[in-house]
Amino acid sequence: MEYTKQLLSSIEFWLGLVFVIGLLTLNYPPIDAHTWRQSLTLMISKNLVDISPNVMYPTYNIGNHPGIIPTEFPLYNFIISLFYRVFGYNDWAGRFVNWSVTFVGFYYFYKTLLKFNTKRMAFFATFFLMGSVVLVYARKTMPDTFALSLVLIGVYHSWNYLESAKWKDGLWAFLFIGFGLLSKIAFVPAMAFMIIPFFDRSLPQKAKYYFFGLMILSGAIVGWWYFYWMPHLQETYHNQLIWPVSLQEGWDIFSQTLEQHLGRFRDKVYRNHVSFYLFLIGILLAFAKKNWKIVSVFFLYSAITFVFILKTGDVFHKHEYYVILYVPMMALGVGYFFEQLAFKSIRKLTFGLSLVIALVLFFFPARRIYRDWQNVDSSYYLPLESILDKFVTKEDSVMVNGGNFNPSLMYFTGRHGWSFGNQPLKVVDDMPVYKGRGLKVIVVDRHQMKDSLPYELLFGNDDFLIYRP
Repeated sequence: MEYTKQLLSSIEFWLGLVFVIGLLTLNYPPIDAHTWRQSLTLMISKNLVDISPNVMYPTYNIGNHPGIIPTEFPLYNFIISLFYRVFGYNDWAGRFVNWSVTFVGFYYFYKTLLKFNTKRMAFFATFFLMGSVVLVYARKTMPDTFALSLVLIGVYHSWNYLESAKWKDGLWAFLFIGFGLLSKIAFVPAMAFMIIPFFDRSLPQKAKYYFFGLMILSGAIVGWWYFYWMPHLQETYHNQLIWPVSLQEGWDIFSQTLEQHLGRFRDKVYRNHVSFYLFLIGILLAFAKKNWKIVSVFFLYSAITFVFILKTGDVFHKHEYYVILYVPMMALGVGYFFEQLAFKSIRKLTFGLSLVIALVLFFFPARRIYRDWQNVDSSYYLPLESILDKFVTKEDSVMVNGGNFNPSLMYFTGRHGWSFGNQPLKVVDDMPVYKGRGLKVIVVDRHQMKDSLPYELLFGNDDFLIYRP
């Protein structure tokens, strides 16, 4: 009985259990929700094998060859490409890398919160970081939770370095935070935890100077990629992925969509309102108890997040996964709530009750994953590549009606080419230009367009028409 209690109170047990269960669902094509973003990630990863391993020029399959696109630093894509070189192209590599790194990040988040000297808070905060929208995107081939986890690992080593001034921790802090922010600059807010050791007067001052220097260097590298190299790629190759706005524009959008923005936090993070209100109560308790460590992290984390929300303009409240950047703060608030729920006289009883509540609330984000599996509206994409193999080679270019930027349909052709809306495919006079650039066939998704085109029909079924222009 005692062993069972120890097991259930071990975060390692719960992380390991969910990790192993999740492995059973990773070999799944990118036809679940967010096919668009996963297709882009997979394109860039495959092209690091097929075209060039040079990570300075992320390449996707749309536009004139090469289709270089200014995106986040493709560390995640590069790791996936290494799996491709060893195991061949598959559907599980990107999901496995993200899933594995995310769970390592969960554990390092737990280790960081242990420095608050409250094991119960660390346990429940980590449980609610795992049992959130983060878990949903941890199994997708997208860089978001991967990048968050690298930053969380870096935060742990940063705290260690500020405590001990050991150069190994400083090096790991520099590498993990640097690569995490290069992979997704949106996760700068997670560094707010560093305010606690950095302003702790009992810690060695020299370590703070060195750490500040390391972060300046890391920030310079990240800034060079996002504010010099990406604009250079955009200007040179005329593709764009990120659309930031001014703070004034962002404020105008935010003030007009306040309820939608609030809904990102209230409705999407935990897929239930109870967990959201536990977070709010936890923060209010921190104020009431004068826990200035948590309060200071809350203010700094929230302020940086708010600036990011303004810079994203119309994007944050329309894309569920953007809210991932704030989940560690919300998890900390929930964890502190359960810490305060632990009455000394019945401490073991309240832990059991808290765990039952946590498991019940875990059901809601877990159900979101199940619904992802059911979202197979694009499953008809799967046979497209093999159909095209009968008419063109892998090297031939194609045109699809996937939309002006949506890479999903092009990804499932297994080829490079052009993706437009429906109307440009009907302009016969433009086709000689594209044929001169290598165009061989036009693929029409019949779910997007019912009209026939004035070209030679090579193939047709309920899903696709293939024409020779």
